[in-house]
Amino acid sequence: MRFLFAAFASLALAQCAAANEAVVVTDAPPAAVETVTAPAAREASALVIIGVAESASMAEPAYSMLWRRVEPGAEAFPVWDDDQAFEARTSVRGTVRVRGIPGEFTFVETPPGTYALDSVFAELNERRISYFANGVVVGPERPTFEVAPGETVYLGIWQAHLDETNATATASLWRLDAADARAAVEASNRVRGQVRLRETRSVAIACTPRRMESGSRRQIC
Repeated sequence: MRFLFAAFASLALAQCAAANEAVVVTDAPPAAVETVTAPAAREASALVIIGVAESASMAEPAYSMLWRRVEPGAEAFPVWDDDQAFEARTSVRGTVRVRGIPGEFTFVETPPGTYALDSVFAELNERRISYFANGVVVGPERPTFEVAPGETVYLGIWQAHLDETNATATASLWRLDAADARAAVEASNRVRGQVRLRETRSVAIACTPRRMESGSRRQIC
C-alpha cells in the first residue's frame, strides 16, 4: 500500500514539474493560438522573446530595435504611444546572454496585437563622445508579427548592423531556431508553459520619419 502511495506521489510530482517547464513548439494557426497560456505573463498581456546580435564590426555600439503596435490592415503607424511599443536592446541590464549563442535576449511583456518594426537605433560612445545612427524603416515593406493574449512567442535572433559611413543602423532576421529559444528560456528562468516560434511576415506600412520627441536625436515613423 505504501509502495502504491509513493508511486502515485512520484507521478503527481513529475506532472507538476512538467507543467512548470517551458516547452518550445513550432508555430500554430490562429485558431490554436487562442488556447495558449503563459503563466509567467499577466492574463491580458503577452510575452515576446527576441535576440539581438551585433554584426562583425570594429565599432561596438548599443542597439535598439523599436516595435510598435498597429491595427491589422493599417497603412500607417498610429500616433506615438510608448505603452503600445517595446524595444529589444543590447548592452543594457536585464537582457539574457547564453554561452555559445551570439547576442542578447530581451523578454518583454506587452499588450497582445499586431506589431511592426518601426526603426533601429545605434549609439556609439568613443572617448566620452556619443555618436548616434538612426535606422527608420521607411519601407513601406517591414517585418510584422501577431501575438495573442497570454501567448509567449520567440522571434529569433536579429542581426544589427551599423553603417558608419552613412551613420545608419539596420537589422534583419539571422536565425529562428528552437534550440536558441530553449536555451534562452532556461537561462532566464522567467517562462513557464509553451513558447511558440513566430515567423515575421512582410507588410506594407507607410512611414514619414520624424523625431521621437522634441530635442531627441532619435527618429521614428
